[in-house]
Amino acid sequence: MLPNVVYVGMGKSGSTLLHKLFMRHPDICVAENNKEINFFSKEANWVKGVGWYEGLFSGCKGERWLVDVSPGYHNKMKSLVRMREVLGDGVKVIFTFRRFTDFAFSRYLHRIRGKMIRGGFLELLDQKSMFYKPLDILVSEYIETFGKENVLVMHYEKEFSRSNPFFEERIYDFLGLPKGRKYYEKSSDVEVNLGYFPRFVYAKNAPYEEEVNGIEYRVPSNTLVYCSGRPYKNIFWTKRAHVKARELLQLEESWTKRLDEESYQYVQKTYTEPLARRLEKELGISFQHWFVDEPRRIEYRPAPLPDAFILDPYLQKERLKNNKNMTPWT
Repeated sequence: MLPNVVYVGMGKSGSTLLHKLFMRHPDICVAENNKEINFFSKEANWVKGVGWYEGLFSGCKGERWLVDVSPGYHNKMKSLVRMREVLGDGVKVIFTFRRFTDFAFSRYLHRIRGKMIRGGFLELLDQKSMFYKPLDILVSEYIETFGKENVLVMHYEKEFSRSNPFFEERIYDFLGLPKGRKYYEKSSDVEVNLGYFPRFVYAKNAPYEEEVNGIEYRVPSNTLVYCSGRPYKNIFWTKRAHVKARELLQLEESWTKRLDEESYQYVQKTYTEPLARRLEKELGISFQHWFVDEPRRIEYRPAPLPDAFILDPYLQKERLKNNKNMTPWT
């Protein structure tokens, strides 16, 4: 069977939490080990054909709703066209909007973490190649294509609030599911898919040791480690580490480690507030929470060292065993 619900984005706006929620719900099925399938947006997946896409949901057992959670769809028009071609115009679409300023900086960290690109946040933002898409136009196209009754728009800052989250009720209303039981677990879901600032750690002539949240780490001498905050993105070098360190530590210096108040205000006035006004006009719903009285500062925690450098061998073994994203070191 093919999906009849697609979560299209924005990215960094609750998609991992929603995927966990959908996995728990008895009337909803997701491709369990394939969050962010990106069938409609990535050419390498699109060319595999509809049979491959449908096969990812072969584990579903007659659930009412099959959901594709791929936030990368939201800013690509070709995704919409292909989605209609494959799934028809009756598919239900879920958007989560997050204040653009906060989203953009989170997205920036995501990109430098995954691709180790060079450049500061404002520099890359103003190039408009990484972040700035005509979201107002695209969401309008989704509504025109699939119908207003088939498009759910949620606000990350409101529906996903830690103090009073009600995204679950919104989704169940949208899908016509009973609201008597909740599958969101405050105790374990509040820190899903945490954001980190990536960094390099270079143990030059002596081992490097640090303790984070009560866990002790030790990096052997002559070792350079890339800490991404994601187990599958960590890399370390031991051969000619000193040569690689010169290049990569210089690369890290080009990154924006925190968004200060002045930069926050610049993004608000240049990008976020104009976009909010256009979205309000296009969708007829309020985006006033995107406007802020005082500019803020955004700063993420430094990424922890990889589990492979945990000193306690038992804890290291347990952490590695429970890490479902096990990928060999490169």
